[in-house]
Amino acid sequence: MGSADKRWIFNLTVRNCRTAAGESFVSRTVFRRPAAPTVRAFLVDDSALVLKLVPLCLALDGVRIVGMARSAEDAFSEIAAVRPDLIIADVCLPGIDGVEMAMEIRAENPEIKIILISIDKLKTGLPPQKQCADAFIAKTNLVDELGPMIRLLFPKAFAAHG
Repeated sequence: MGSADKRWIFNLTVRNCRTAAGESFVSRTVFRRPAAPTVRAFLVDDSALVLKLVPLCLALDGVRIVGMARSAEDAFSEIAAVRPDLIIADVCLPGIDGVEMAMEIRAENPEIKIILISIDKLKTGLPPQKQCADAFIAKTNLVDELGPMIRLLFPKAFAAHG
């Protein structure tokens, strides 16, 4: 067994917690081996928390973040340069929103998979989004659902990794 086989990475212990302001949230810690990076993803969100959390979660699922942007306008040129397999974008972005961004990307690059995320669960079910994204995930479920959704979208990439 090589040294890489002995590495373990943590992913966030399911526990109900409260912030100093009294707001409740759930955290979790699961120990597992990281998968070999197989999917190249680009992340677009104006939330600093999401920009920090998503790469941590995805590293455990064999997904490598190849770029990040805080707005669609910033993302367009970077996406063209790095040519990711997957784009994960917030629905509510400043300026051009995630839905419009996804529709433009889909028109030019239909092979790129797109996952839209939203804090507002109602926005994940709007009919126009069905034309521009492969999946929708509420931010409240992001940690639990993002990795499995990516595995569903890229079954061949993960076939060798179980």
